[in-house]
Amino acid sequence: MQKNTVKILGVKITTEDEGLILEKIDKYLKKGKIRKVKDENNRVKPYVIFTPNPEIIVLAQKEASFKKAVNKAQINIPDGSGVIWAIGKKFGRKVRRISGADMMISLCRMAVKKSYRIGLIGGRSGLALAASKCLESQFPGIKIMLLGEPEIRIIKSNFNIHDANGKHIETGKYINYLAKELSDKKLDIVFVALGFPKQEFFITELAACINRLKGNQPVVLMAVGGSLDYLAGNVSRAPRWLRMRGLEWSYRLIKEPWRLKRHILGSVFFPQVYFSNLKTGKICI
Repeated sequence: MQKNTVKILGVKITTEDEGLILEKIDKYLKKGKIRKVKDENNRVKPYVIFTPNPEIIVLAQKEASFKKAVNKAQINIPDGSGVIWAIGKKFGRKVRRISGADMMISLCRMAVKKSYRIGLIGGRSGLALAASKCLESQFPGIKIMLLGEPEIRIIKSNFNIHDANGKHIETGKYINYLAKELSDKKLDIVFVALGFPKQEFFITELAACINRLKGNQPVVLMAVGGSLDYLAGNVSRAPRWLRMRGLEWSYRLIKEPWRLKRHILGSVFFPQVYFSNLKTGKICI
């Protein structure tokens, strides 16, 4: 395991700060663009970013296929004060939280500076369009392409895709079409907002398909959950002082009471981490 990665209940978490992660992403995109293509079979692997929080890690304990998908990512940013607490508890390390929304904004800022092209997948009822308008206002000159709002339905770790009208779409053909579209349009960074675990399964399948394309382009695929709601102004973010104290979850719970069930389900994360430490009697990875 890399020095910049730890495992919390079997889920890999990246412990580097945001600046270093952005440098890695920029280097990946630059290297992929200038690589010497010796033949049409030369490929560059997609760069996947997930945002594990306690709820995601708890689900990974129940669903082996989901844990496998999450652990395939090159970067798993610590999104959630509970994850930061767990890293400190198990490894005695101080790591700064990186929220998915903040990372998305940082990538958009980098995209403008480096002339990278962005794609948006997900959202419902025009959410992606509203979010793109806000990004264009916040970052003049940003290049954004909307790639649809597929509806994902998961049954026993297998997902089916439907269009905005609820019509079933053949999953394999859709993923293949989308992979080719990203490559043909030379999109550099693609944000997927489908909510977990849908977006993690979706991105894993999409990345595998892109990786099979001949002469494919480097692309960053990031799961962004509800970040489009923030960008579109549908949901307000917690004040900075609350976010800095790791209390953004409480603000979101007040604003969105329906999250209570998710918080209750995710609360088992804390005893799981605590007792896994007691069980071994030592720091465990």
